[in-house]
Amino acid sequence: MATKHLVPRGDGEGGIGNSSRSWGEGHFKNLQCERSFSMPTTTTANRPTDPVIGTTVFDTDVGGLVIWNGSIWVEAGVPSPKTLALSVDPVGAGSVFGAGTYDKGADVSISATANTNYSFSQWEGDISNVRDVNQNPTLVTMSSSWVITAKFSVAQYDLTVNTTTGGTVTGTGSYDYGSTTQIEAIPDTANGYEFTGWTGDGIDDPSSSTTTVLIDGDKTVTANFALSTYDLIINTVTDPDVDGIYEIDTSGAIGSTTGAGTSIAHGSVVNITASVLDESIYEFKGWEGSGITDPNSSSTTVTVTSDLTLNAKFATKTYTLDVSVADFTYQGTPETPGSFTVGTQNGVRSGAGPYIHSDLVYFAAEVDSNYSLKYEFSHWSGDTSVLDDPNSRTPIISSISSNAVLVANF
Repeated sequence: MATKHLVPRGDGEGGIGNSSRSWGEGHFKNLQCERSFSMPTTTTANRPTDPVIGTTVFDTDVGGLVIWNGSIWVEAGVPSPKTLALSVDPVGAGSVFGAGTYDKGADVSISATANTNYSFSQWEGDISNVRDVNQNPTLVTMSSSWVITAKFSVAQYDLTVNTTTGGTVTGTGSYDYGSTTQIEAIPDTANGYEFTGWTGDGIDDPSSSTTTVLIDGDKTVTANFALSTYDLIINTVTDPDVDGIYEIDTSGAIGSTTGAGTSIAHGSVVNITASVLDESIYEFKGWEGSGITDPNSSSTTVTVTSDLTLNAKFATKTYTLDVSVADFTYQGTPETPGSFTVGTQNGVRSGAGPYIHSDLVYFAAEVDSNYSLKYEFSHWSGDTSVLDDPNSRTPIISSISSNAVLVANF
């Protein structure tokens, strides 16, 4: 199809035809283009490369007629409607209003309404003709068809993580709606505290020191701590053979204790006592265990910083015997005329001892063979009340119950 040119007429109206006239400024005043005639269709990419002034084509990019004015292509005739398309990002965050078809050049109001837990952020997309991308609502000039997106931000909520005495926490901050956030409770174990649980809403596992919180609004949660508690066990132990080996006494006949207990708070100072049931037979020998103020005192204290087991040691009383031979001076010369033996019948304990309470102790005094014709046994002296017969060469202590000093006399 041949290119047609707009030809000015004398009255200033334009027409279509051929002309070799040179056109001057103002020749296209009151120019009108009929939409009914057939015009070539072209795009920005393939407009005529060497047009003459007045060349007119239909440009699909513009959506209407364009005319070459000698310098640039300008729109001509009745402009086509422009389309405004609106969308939301992220999907479901809100609603937009103002989409439609408008006359070219119209100023259109667009607005966005955020759904719960979202807030409007800004306009994005074809925003070159948007009056203020940060305002809602705002205006957009329809110089062309536009695709504009309302950008929403998810709401943020504050999470406050509190703590009682005895530890520290992590997790306080601002977080997106719908997120799950980790929180942690750290007990001050050095000072005896332990974590006892979380209080508050949205906590996944209130009994776990490390857990998560669902953020669906402002939240306050609290980590609870308490002093650790412990058990204090006190055993009664005895050394029946007086050999330093103790064993738990199950008879309950030797001694008793006080101070044992459960759920004792960390750092507590507990009074403990050990009492001998029959002091004529048994005696307290001390405490075994940690944290005891005075292990040798039957009444003392213990500081509880963990589960403790203490032993109150009891033992049968023991005694010693100081046995000797009286020296004799004959004609100015000291002589030891005899000797003795002392011990239990089975010989387990002998000599000075120690002897266990109620032991049966045997004595025997003998004249030295060198003096058998010169001396004979006379008697025992000293603490003779313990002997059954102080004048016997072979007395016994039927049930030893005290220390004693005895001398064999010849």
